[in-house]
Amino acid sequence: MSTQPSPDPTPNDGFKISPDPPAALRSRAAALLALGTSLGVGTCGLAGGLAGSALEHVIFSTFGIQLFLGFAALAGAALTPEPVASRLGLGRGCLPWSLVLLAALGTLGLSHGVDSVLSFGGFRDESVLAELDAHLRGASGKALLLAIIGLGIAPGVCEELLCRGLLQRGLARRYGAPAAIGISALVFGAMHLEWAQGSAAMLLGLYLGTIAYRAGSIRPAIFCHCCNNLTALALGVSGGENDPALASAILGFAIAALAVGALLFRPRTA
Repeated sequence: MSTQPSPDPTPNDGFKISPDPPAALRSRAAALLALGTSLGVGTCGLAGGLAGSALEHVIFSTFGIQLFLGFAALAGAALTPEPVASRLGLGRGCLPWSLVLLAALGTLGLSHGVDSVLSFGGFRDESVLAELDAHLRGASGKALLLAIIGLGIAPGVCEELLCRGLLQRGLARRYGAPAAIGISALVFGAMHLEWAQGSAAMLLGLYLGTIAYRAGSIRPAIFCHCCNNLTALALGVSGGENDPALASAILGFAIAALAVGALLFRPRTA
């Protein structure tokens, strides 16, 4: 997240994936996908054998899925002759730390606002979000550490590699940034497999996609995503309820809008 510029893909760059990638690239991608599948299935399998509680079962299952998603992103990037880190946007971005921190604060504001709207409508109590909060309440020791890794950090890294890295950056090179951000956000929402959580994820995806595009890197999006997950985790463990007050919801949306405005009106460095 230094202030050094990072070249941003343009719609004319193309995917750089030939109709028939060289055998070496196909082999590299297949090996990464096979490894990710093995690790993912194996970790999900641990949920039945090692999980000592319902929370640990959720953690192992989630972590296994995230491993698969992360390696799938690496495999997709490996199909191009471009370095994997470059293809996924893992280079240094062009946003200063002050703006990255504002973007992270906006992420929390947006999540709080959306959470409040779901609570107002009575949707949150019937969603997996409320179920997860119940599992997390009072967690400590090994379960808390596993939750930080499996529910807080892993999704923030692996989902960004796939959605904002592989998918959004690839689509932007063919169809432009607005379409890429929108499509990747829809995929991000659909991945959560539930109406309430998926809707919240889709809005968050639009926000994170804007951050990644304006930064020319997915690093700030990973940072913001992890901050959001860890904050939600802390609230769930402490038993703190999301305040559904209208004023706090409006404030959350206002902070998110401020962050988006700062991102959009800041001149981009080519």
